Amino acid sequence: MLKVTKPVSRGSDLSWVLSDELFLNFNNTDWGARSGIDQNRAFLGLSYKIDASATLELGYLNQAVNTRTVDRENHVFSSTLSLKF
Repeated sequence: MLKVTKPVSRGSDLSWVLSDELFLNFNNTDWGARSGIDQNRAFLGLSYKIDASATLELGYLNQAVNTRTVDRENHVFSSTLSLKF
């Protein structure tokens, strides 16, 4: 996963987020997996630092999935709450 964040303004708790996550299969299987790119997830959104231990990300996620029978593309509104313990 490659992820880049950039604050909206200096000292802001709000940041732009851009990430890409690529999933690869290294071989074919009997149950349907094909070698090569399995799926790709690209995300664009905003991140809000709630406090020192919590961050909320909201945005658009495009998921491209390769299957044996048909390739599909999912358009998702994504929300992620990250907590540090």
